[in-house]
Order: sequence, then structure tokens, then C-alpha cells
Amino acid sequence: MTIKQVDLEQVLNFNQGANLSGSYLQTERHTQVSDKFQVIQPAAIGNAMNERGFSLVSCITGRSRHEDKKDFQRTIARYRSNDVFQIEGLSLDIIYISKQLGRGCDELRLGLYRGACANQWAVGTLFELIKFRHTGNPLEDIQTGIAAVLNQRTKLVETIQKMQNRILTVGEIEALAKKYSEIRLEDKSNVLKVDFRRLAQVRRKDDAFTDLFTVANVLQENVIRFPLAYDIQAHDGQGNPYVRHMTTRRLRESSSQLVDLNGKMFDAAMELVA
Repeated sequence: MTIKQVDLEQVLNFNQGANLSGSYLQTERHTQVSDKFQVIQPAAIGNAMNERGFSLVSCITGRSRHEDKKDFQRTIARYRSNDVFQIEGLSLDIIYISKQLGRGCDELRLGLYRGACANQWAVGTLFELIKFRHTGNPLEDIQTGIAAVLNQRTKLVETIQKMQNRILTVGEIEALAKKYSEIRLEDKSNVLKVDFRRLAQVRRKDDAFTDLFTVANVLQENVIRFPLAYDIQAHDGQGNPYVRHMTTRRLRESSSQLVDLNGKMFDAAMELVA
């Protein structure tokens, strides 16, 4: 299949309600990049994904402080397979991160969608993360990359089945909850105390199981959608130490920070699979 540029009307054929932007439809090269920089229209990748049976379900575009860069921002698109996944209640996703100002590589990686909690996952380092630059033969690299990501589908199914067959003890659930809280707060300093046990709170009947996959979904949902309370060591204006009570903020669905966070939490869960 050839990757070709598309217009808004063509995008609407595979868009399931995602917010579109000028950056997603961009076909031009920004003046700050070199002549060697080859434009990869994010919507063209969406069209290629559509030809493989995927629809666009989410598209997040970065914000620019400069008007001339407004339509050249990073986009994070999530595409969902239209066919039936091998495991009931789940859908296969592919996440594509596009960068149009020459800063870093574009990325492709596998993801999941769990209907019971409308939970979006991204797999971790045990799966191949495809990266490619906007130089050389990027369109060929993307074709190869899409195929490589899709070829990991069987591995993903087998991984989830292993997680579903792994029953956790109370102690293991608590340890995983603590690990997830550490991942969420890894950019914070002087953390004294975290209310990590609250991450194990079950919010629906479908989550009242102790297999690793269900527990990991419960913890992940609570990490990203609900505030996590923690205390840090701080100092007032006179330099006197005091304990400051903090809570985390909800992350935007499919944001780059959340994609990376999901990958790390997926890896942490996989450490419990024998």
C-alpha cells in the first residue's frame, strides 16, 4: 500500500470523532527545517491505517507560542482496529506520534483499549517501539514500521493471557500499587508519604478480580483519572521546613506523557509474569 497525502474529506471517512488540527493535515515543510527534511503528513498515516482496518479515535496536537508554528506541532494519534480482538472486551490500538519540526523521531507502538473501563493502554519496552526520522526514505520506513508493529499482535495476545492467568496475593497487589505510585511521582522530589493503597480501589463489578491483568487495569485507571495524595518536604519563605500536602492532576488521554507512563506501568506489571 502506498502512503499518499489526503484531504479533510478523506480523513472524515476514518475519523470516529477525534478533534482534528492543521498539524494533523499538514503537507508543507516548515521554514526552520532543512531541505533534507521530508514531510510526513500525519493524516496520510491515518489513511494507511484505515486501509489496514483501523479508525482514528483520538488526536492530540501540541500548542504553539508562535503563530507560524501553530500548524506544525506534534500530534499523537490513536487508531483502533475495526475487527474483533482475540480477547473479549479488548480492542487493538496503534499509537502514532508525529513530529514536524525536526526534533526527534516519529514513533509507532502498540496499544490496547479495555471497554469495561474505557481504559487506554500503551505497551512497554518488552514490545518493539518503532522510530524513524524525516530523512532518507521515511515513507518506506513507515510501511515497514506499521507491519512490524502489527506483527506483534500474537505476542500481545499471549502476554495478556499470561497476565489473566496470574493471580495476585494481597501483598503483591499492594506492592504493585506502590510501584505504580512511584512511577507516577518519579519526577517529584522530597516525597515523604504517598497514599498508594487507594490505587487498588475497585470501582465496578467487572474489576472485582485479582488476576494481574484486571488489577493492573484498576491501578492504571486510578493513577491516571483520579488524584493521588502525597506529602513532600517543603520550605516556607523564611527557609523553615514543613510538610506540604499535594495531589496529582489528571493527565490528558493519549498525551505523550500518558503514553510513556502507560508503557512504564505495563512493564511493571509484566515483572510479575513468570
